[in-house]
Amino acid sequence: MPPDIEERTRGVDAALDALPPRDVDPWRREQIRRKARAELLRQAELARRPWLAAAGRLYTRVLEPALVAAATCAYLAWAFQTISEILSGPPLP
Repeated sequence: MPPDIEERTRGVDAALDALPPRDVDPWRREQIRRKARAELLRQAELARRPWLAAAGRLYTRVLEPALVAAATCAYLAWAFQTISEILSGPPLP
């Protein structure tokens, strides 16, 4: 691990160890520590490869909303077509 990440990780560990004993049980403390360490490592990886961060932003800000909008439009088109066929069909006896 890079030294700056190691320092920040030690800071997270120290802060978690400083919590009152009844505040967080040991299992939860370890779970939080692991998530914090994983996030720090992810941030370090993104800092080393800025194109990866840009690709993530592109996906979350453009591609994913476009996919959701396309799926919504397809569903609405199908729903309107189905209702139109039902309403324009022959009358019930």
